[in-house]
Amino acid sequence: MDEDVCILSVSDVINLLGVSKTTVHRWIKEGKINALKVGSQYVIPCKELEKVWKGSKKTLWKLIEIYLPLQYHGLFLIN
Repeated sequence: MDEDVCILSVSDVINLLGVSKTTVHRWIKEGKINALKVGSQYVIPCKELEKVWKGSKKTLWKLIEIYLPLQYHGLFLIN
């Protein structure tokens, strides 16, 4: 996976890390993770999750590699 072009929505981060929308927005507001605002939505470079992930970077990237293809093929069912 090309880390430089990997971006996630707030919903993606919620599903991947199991945190609330409020938490993700707080991280953005506090500068814990960088995000870009596109219209009224934020997009977050995948690499930013390393800043808040408690486990190994290898595990995080494995989760992202599994999640993204499922999400964008309509197979990821967690809301």
